[in-house]
Amino acid sequence: MKPTVVIVGAGEVGSYLAHFLSHEGYTVKVIDLNGEKLRTLQEQLDIAVIEGSGASPEDLRKADCKNADLLLATTDSDEANLVACLVAKKLGVKRTIARIRHMESQGGHHFYRNQLGIDLVVDPDALAAVEVENLVRETGTVGVEYFADGHVQLSKIVLDEKCRILGSPLREIDFPCDSLIVAVIRGSDILIPSGDDTLKPGDQVLVITRAGDRSLMRRVFSSVSPPSKYVMILGGSRIARTIAARLAGHRITTKLIEADRTHGWEISRALERVQIIHGDATDIELLRSEYIMDVDLVIAAEGMDELNIISCLMARELGAKKTVAIIERGSYLPLATKLRVDVTLSPRLLAAGKILAFALSPNIHSLSLVGDGAAEVLEFALRRDSSVAGKPLAELDLPPGVIVAAVSRNSEVIIPRGFTVLNGGDTIIIFAMAEHVPKIAHMFA
Repeated sequence: MKPTVVIVGAGEVGSYLAHFLSHEGYTVKVIDLNGEKLRTLQEQLDIAVIEGSGASPEDLRKADCKNADLLLATTDSDEANLVACLVAKKLGVKRTIARIRHMESQGGHHFYRNQLGIDLVVDPDALAAVEVENLVRETGTVGVEYFADGHVQLSKIVLDEKCRILGSPLREIDFPCDSLIVAVIRGSDILIPSGDDTLKPGDQVLVITRAGDRSLMRRVFSSVSPPSKYVMILGGSRIARTIAARLAGHRITTKLIEADRTHGWEISRALERVQIIHGDATDIELLRSEYIMDVDLVIAAEGMDELNIISCLMARELGAKKTVAIIERGSYLPLATKLRVDVTLSPRLLAAGKILAFALSPNIHSLSLVGDGAAEVLEFALRRDSSVAGKPLAELDLPPGVIVAAVSRNSEVIIPRGFTVLNGGDTIIIFAMAEHVPKIAHMFA
């Protein structure tokens, strides 16, 4: 029998989690003060809804919280999420997850877990800042994620007209043996390529390699460039400050443009190694005076999705080498990609992936969403008593749309073939279309 999950908040994150978990057969109950959002969800999904507050013991009892396996507090209010988890634990829920943006003032994850008993705390802004930090290190890509304690690297590369392998069948390309193209994003479609497929300009290619191995980028994609040395952040929002603080530990010239002078002074006192520029981040003359044409990476984090997209387009027109737009609304992600924003980061989707990894199984160490959630990359710790342990991949009943992309064994990274045998204790990275994740989670976790 599938677990029962109570979700507090029917916003972007809560709604995504409700869709995913209900489609996997979980018993899902959603609590929110907005009755219209709840009615929309109930029309789309086979779930229960409670119009009320997740911080209210009475409303949590209506959701039969004491018999639930997991409570996910996903509202935009740290305080409401915190209270919901504390009350739910008192009522008897087994595990709780809270979306908290301001955890640093209370000592971080350890305080919430050890002192308050919240099982997992997710900070969307911190997750996005880590993504930006990875981009700064790997400038030949538009996305980098690490798995297996940093041993395995998943890179997203956008192909331009100069790419030397365009038009050639993949089977004819001399790929390094320790690398694998797991998927190609072409427009709104996600393709798992065969040896007969060819790549086209504009394709986004997802590639698995050993972490730090640039031979594939250099020899095949010609996309290696030096790490970023000059970064400009547009806006003084909380996520902008979180990103700036993350970059301050690197030898990078970092400038942050903020329109509010008082706010700018506050940021400058907190981040002494970041240069704060007072002005309008959409002022073309200001951007030119700050030599935006020499900037390696522009990050638009001004608190409004539309403004972030426009700012990226403007920065690219003025000569910036690469642009990143912080996008909160998932519906804007395809639009930003079509407008040729280099990188779009959704803190909410990053948070949803982190929450799902914890919710699905303790053996899933991480879960990353691809293409607005149409596909996923999962990292499993294979149990020694797993039904797939000791079997070669060729004997596993893997559905189409699923690839075992890498195996990490005693710090060695293996790009598996059909004859590769999985051992208990292996860390396994799998790419799967979303509809196959329930089966994969059952097989491997």
